[in-house]
Amino acid sequence: FTLLSLTFALLLKPTALTILLPMWGYAYAKHHLSLGNFFYFLSLPILAIVPFFLWRRHIAAYPAGIPASSWLFNGNGIRFKGAWFRWLFGERIGKLILGYWGLVPLAFGALKLGQKKTETLVYGGFALGSLAYLAIISTGNVQHDYYQIQIMPTLSILVGVGCGYIIALKKGWHKLFTSFFIISILTLSLALSWYEIRGYFWINNQAMVEAGRQLDTIAPTNALVIAPYQGDTAFLFQTKRRGWPLGGNIEDKIKKGADYYITTIRDAEYNLLKSKYTLIEETDEYSIIKLTD
Repeated sequence: FTLLSLTFALLLKPTALTILLPMWGYAYAKHHLSLGNFFYFLSLPILAIVPFFLWRRHIAAYPAGIPASSWLFNGNGIRFKGAWFRWLFGERIGKLILGYWGLVPLAFGALKLGQKKTETLVYGGFALGSLAYLAIISTGNVQHDYYQIQIMPTLSILVGVGCGYIIALKKGWHKLFTSFFIISILTLSLALSWYEIRGYFWINNQAMVEAGRQLDTIAPTNALVIAPYQGDTAFLFQTKRRGWPLGGNIEDKIKKGADYYITTIRDAEYNLLKSKYTLIEETDEYSIIKLTD
């Protein structure tokens, strides 16, 4: 089951390799590394990564469908620069994820490492794996805040360990006070973090939502849609259909199966298509054109 789950994890997201460090730490703490155990635990990642390489070899035959990725590692040379530390450890971890106050139990969680062998090897493995991930995928992590989802388990574990460590420091009324202190810190952390990220959940273009909802009622589920939004798939997502997030080369897209054109703006392309094809619906917020008979 370990091999199977690790194999699936690598196929879904190759950066799951960072989980090997806490796995090996747990294996060493529980079973020690005899020669037999060493080769057994070494074989797990080797066997798990084989399907991943086979998959990469397969998709290499279709390079047009593979997005550029080499820039993710250190494409702009930001690794270990001041901006790298500021964006990852200040803006992302300190502000967005932990809401400033969560850094307190995180620090205590890091201090707790070293007291117990198993905790140190496993949780320390999580921490080292996460740091390695931030360093290796340096440009990708700085450019995209959602890349840090990979380190969320590590941060959660260390914050939890830190909370337990603080509570265990005192007894009696002092323990009640520290418990209240922890609850206050976690509440502030969640509140301030939510204050920073709440804008991510706002819908800034309600017209796209209305347009997508309307198209969903009139178009077959297998229809292909052109939903221009400067390459952003957010508009196309609202239609619940596959298609293109860019306009241009409309005739070529029709040959490839495009059935509908949906837009929230009235540009030259829209006016041209409106005169050539069937206008299904036109409102102040959006328009839908049928491109096929």
